[in-house]
Amino acid sequence: GPIKSETKMLRTLIKSSLNSNPLSPSYSNEEEHMRFYLRCCYSLLQLWKNEKEGRHSDWVVCLWDYFCKALDQPFILKANSLEGFATVSKTPSKVAEKVRNLVDGEMEYNETSWSTFLRILGNVLKCYDKEWRILNSRIYIKFHSRRMSELSNIGLHNTTLLFLTLAWSKDMAVCTKLCQLLSDVQDNSSKKLVAVVQSLTATAYLLNLKNCHLGELTKTIEKKILSIAHQCSLTTDLTERREFGHSIVVLCNGLQEVMEASSDLTLGHNNLYSSALSNFCSQASVIEQGSILSFVDAGLSKVMKATMHLHSLADGTGLDILETLWRNFQGYIKSQLLSLTPPSNLGSICASLVLCATRLQFFKNTKPNISEASCLFLYIIENEIISGRVALQFICCLLKEEFSNEYLAKICEKYDEKLVGSLLMNMIESGSSEDVMVASEAIFSTPKLKDSYKIQLNDKL
Repeated sequence: GPIKSETKMLRTLIKSSLNSNPLSPSYSNEEEHMRFYLRCCYSLLQLWKNEKEGRHSDWVVCLWDYFCKALDQPFILKANSLEGFATVSKTPSKVAEKVRNLVDGEMEYNETSWSTFLRILGNVLKCYDKEWRILNSRIYIKFHSRRMSELSNIGLHNTTLLFLTLAWSKDMAVCTKLCQLLSDVQDNSSKKLVAVVQSLTATAYLLNLKNCHLGELTKTIEKKILSIAHQCSLTTDLTERREFGHSIVVLCNGLQEVMEASSDLTLGHNNLYSSALSNFCSQASVIEQGSILSFVDAGLSKVMKATMHLHSLADGTGLDILETLWRNFQGYIKSQLLSLTPPSNLGSICASLVLCATRLQFFKNTKPNISEASCLFLYIIENEIISGRVALQFICCLLKEEFSNEYLAKICEKYDEKLVGSLLMNMIESGSSEDVMVASEAIFSTPKLKDSYKIQLNDKL
């Protein structure tokens, strides 16, 4: 048929016209030509879209043979210039948005040749089932352990976009292959580590969107955390240590975004809170600790929201996340309670732990159970050594939650009196009149104390 002959003609034109060496000195000029060339190819594909004849893999493979040699290229228009270069954010949501647009969206005029190639690839795979086996095998064969380690951080980002385009357009199992390849990247470069963890968090975000289990991904992430910890312990250079530590910050910020966007907590999210991550806390800087605890806080916030609904409570939604967090992070959290400079969100995290444990207490063998929740509550409320700022934040976060009074009554019969005692003990030490006023307002809004203790508080003030 005419379409079949036209696809063959396009294949012949591509093979005869493409420069076999995309790394030539004139590459930046060639990129300008390639953008136009790829737009023409994409326009032809749109004309053929409803036709089932013709082997599109033949001409797409020719394009791949060109681009597989140029993965390290930034695909900018002019050498040593930012002209024509669109800075792409590498946060998980932005990468996922980019991939979805390549497969399902409209082509943008200023797209790079690489983006347009991915758009062509994604559309061919989405519309023509028979092309998957051929294209899949031709792409996979170009990647192995040595190749992945040779790629620059730009090359790793381009490779991630390639595999995520394959996954979104055809089969999310491609994400497992990507994780295996990223696992093979050597970890002696801080820039490559950042590129790898950005790729892993983007993969997690895309799996979330498809409601796929995180599976192999969590193992790869844990392996990378162990590698980062090892590199941080080896180096004696402060700048190098800071650069390796930055990859943990990027990882946790990305995973926090993944957790916040999750609509289903039964997909293996608990495995993201690994012992490798909690063990890293002992050697982490203040900034690194902050990013880890923000990720912990995001997980607890998700469990808190889930346990507000009766059907989620009945299913035990979030129970595995709570138990994993308690098992791996309780030691670190308790040690930070006694720190002279505790993390800024420590009180909030402890409040979430207490409330989540209390809400899920009717599941047998839950850790933390109701007794441990009570111990943590009393430890913070009654301990004079603990920072007043942490204690007041703990109180405010406890009481702002709906039905918190009912839950607190389960762990301490006279919880209201304990809260007043903690307020009086910490109001001066906290150093913030605003914290005191917020905490006192929350405490005296509890049912038993609306009309009690006001004289005692006014005397102290």
